[in-house]
Amino acid sequence: IPRESLFSISAWISPRTAGGVQTIISQLGGSNRVRLGDYAFRVSGNKLQFFIRPADANKVQLVSSAADIPVGAWTTVTVVYGIANNEPTAMRLYINGQLDGETVRESNYASTGDAIQLTRVGAAELIVPCDGACKTRFPFNGSIDELMVFDYPLSASEVLTMYQNFDIYKED
Repeated sequence: IPRESLFSISAWISPRTAGGVQTIISQLGGSNRVRLGDYAFRVSGNKLQFFIRPADANKVQLVSSAADIPVGAWTTVTVVYGIANNEPTAMRLYINGQLDGETVRESNYASTGDAIQLTRVGAAELIVPCDGACKTRFPFNGSIDELMVFDYPLSASEVLTMYQNFDIYKED
């Protein structure tokens, strides 16, 4: 999965519950090996979110959707990390083929614990400080289907076409 380059991720999701943090896909490391490009694509509360660590080990760039992700309904979600309006780190979120978030903000998000550096679908395992070694998984409570990772930023028209006519993106 791309980490230090431009990419897009798309999936069909159907959460069973609202609230909390539910990870669709992640690639994260701990403080011993914080890496440029660590990311998580997730539902937080009822909002779609994507964050990526561009450089600073204690900061991430984060974008959230305006619309809520419905519970118990299949929804297509897409994140595009790439060039838009000559901004090399533009991030865009799409829900059912429609642009729904592109305002990027910086957030404190220090990595803690040992390096894990795994790509996980449906979870983001982190070791957080507590009275012992505490693992937090942030599992996705629901279904994830047709997860696709592209090694380039999809255009808005490609995202819409993929939502309207998904079969053309499937391989036999």
